[in-house]
Amino acid sequence: MAHRADHAAPPRAVASGGIVAEVPATFLIARNPDEESSLPYLLRLPIEGGVELKARELWPVTARVYCHPLEEGWPAGAAVVEEVRVRRCARRGQAIDLVLDRGQNNRSQFVFTKPHPGWEGGRSMIFWQTARTARRARPGTRVPTRRAPGPAELTIEIDSNERYGYRFAGRPVERRRWYRFVSSRGTNRDHPACGGGTTIGW
Repeated sequence: MAHRADHAAPPRAVASGGIVAEVPATFLIARNPDEESSLPYLLRLPIEGGVELKARELWPVTARVYCHPLEEGWPAGAAVVEEVRVRRCARRGQAIDLVLDRGQNNRSQFVFTKPHPGWEGGRSMIFWQTARTARRARPGTRVPTRRAPGPAELTIEIDSNERYGYRFAGRPVERRRWYRFVSSRGTNRDHPACGGGTTIGW
């Protein structure tokens, strides 16, 4: 788990007239003073008391950025590189969504992965990504080969006017054509030989 700074509550400022106002939360990026570390940047997310990480890059521009928990705590006097106001920072399952108050590079996500229970020597990992870098990390999706629960075979009804209906190759699908005609009143009806039904086309 990432180290959480011991902050009881968000900082507050006293405005004129004695009115207490909440100071906007910020996303903080600083330089890692440990010169031997392969992760030269420090990140602090304003959530859960302050989630602190070490990161390889300033922002996931072209690829996902590997991060590691800052277990030793935030170093005193760390040089701040950037501090940006946060519009939204919320946990969603195994991820933290971060939305910054600026025009560019404003939406990202921190994904906390867990090792597979069947893999020995596995370890938890943290990746910082945007929607674009996530798509590049997984450029294509595969159609699942495992059958879903339900009927062993599916019947697809195809309009007889459809010349190039989808073939559903390699799938347990039965394809049936439905014939349609226009009655003397100009309305479409199912051919009696077909026993009625719904026409499907692509």
